[in-house]
Amino acid sequence: MIFAVACAAVGGSFGAALRSLFSSLLNDARGGFPFGTFASNMLSSFILGALMAFDDAGVLNKYADMLLEAGFCATLSTFSSLAWEMATMLRRGHTLLAAIYAISTFCGGMALFLAANHSVAGLY
Repeated sequence: MIFAVACAAVGGSFGAALRSLFSSLLNDARGGFPFGTFASNMLSSFILGALMAFDDAGVLNKYADMLLEAGFCATLSTFSSLAWEMATMLRRGHTLLAAIYAISTFCGGMALFLAANHSVAGLY
């Protein structure tokens, strides 16, 4: 149990660090489209889709699961940043941009998840 928690913590630290890097490099502090958070969420969706297929095929053990899915992907993606950024857009009157952000995040994330999942599942 303790090793599983440690795996999630280690994976989480790497996911959070990468998300922070994406945000610092790509997000527009003036309230524009948050490309860093969007990229983090899209990458996490893609990786998680592949990992779930590996998991279904029995390739991942529970510690790899904790490290990669519960740790890395969970912190690379971020609902709280998405919500904060959308609230900021709405507060600044950028309603259309907020709607585009919400729709593209959900649809893009699901499409990438499914594409990765089906691609990897086809290998097994």
